[in-house]
Amino acid sequence: MSPLSLRSDLMAKNITRNQTVINIITSALVKSDQDYIPAESSWPNGSRSDLVLEPKSSCLGLPPIIVEFQHSVNKVFMKRATEYALQAFKRYDIDPIVFIVCMNTVLAEVEELTQPADILGCQSYPCHGWAADCLIMSKKSLSSLTAAEKSNPFSAFGLFLTQSTSVTDLVCDDPTMEYLKTLALDHYASVIGNQVHIVDFVKDMLHTQNKQYEHLLTLAPSQSLQVAIRNAQTKQQEFENHLFGLDSGNSTPLSPAIPSASSSSAPSTSSTAEYQRNMSFISEFKEARIREGKRRMNWLACFDEGRKNGLLLSYKNANSLKHQFQKYEKSQNSNK
Repeated sequence: MSPLSLRSDLMAKNITRNQTVINIITSALVKSDQDYIPAESSWPNGSRSDLVLEPKSSCLGLPPIIVEFQHSVNKVFMKRATEYALQAFKRYDIDPIVFIVCMNTVLAEVEELTQPADILGCQSYPCHGWAADCLIMSKKSLSSLTAAEKSNPFSAFGLFLTQSTSVTDLVCDDPTMEYLKTLALDHYASVIGNQVHIVDFVKDMLHTQNKQYEHLLTLAPSQSLQVAIRNAQTKQQEFENHLFGLDSGNSTPLSPAIPSASSSSAPSTSSTAEYQRNMSFISEFKEARIREGKRRMNWLACFDEGRKNGLLLSYKNANSLKHQFQKYEKSQNSNK
């Protein structure tokens, strides 16, 4: 699965806690919006649901809604969903609605028990005695919708989460899906931001280790030991490229390669020009965010926007882009 997959449970839970998305769900399921908020999703028996939505007031007479994001739905999972519903009844004294978004496959053992539901894009699963309704939304159930039905915000929500592409590659021509994509990008930007200190620590550690290798080369008494040290350096560089998503065959160096005395080839001016265009685009994107009052750089949005404009094609992901731009900024500062 892509690290920026739309089928990420964590991403799905994060964007569904957004009040606008909550309103989309509740409008479809109970014909009510602005009346629900996220609630505690842990149950007294030690189990935990992905998301629980509860009415703002018990006086509204509305049922709680349990939202589950599941890659594959089978009988074992349905037994777990039943347990969640029973726990919700104990808490709220009213049968809940169980809403399951299946991001991959509904197994035949479950699908054969479902019936068409009154809710757009959903199938209804038997739930007499333990839930007010149990709805399963899947790629298959959404595929039968008309173009007009797919533009419904609730359908768009399901279509967004059942895409097999990564969020950066998703092309949106629907306002709801575009909004959800923005939420997803913000989620992943936050995840990357929270890990920056770890990434920086590893980079500093590798940089220090490389300096130690260089020092050892000056002390190595034999050629065989020097070869061993250089082999270790090569392996470390390969590890660093893999760790930060850099491809030595595709990533552009900070400056044109200087040919060795034995080489007659000249540095590629086209690759240098492409590199400068990429760095200029990132600089302008970053400055535009600052002018908008956004101090924090959104590398995922930058990566996505650059790809749309035919730029940043030599970078595997937003993290490698960030890593390269930081090196570029350091080189610019050192030249001042």
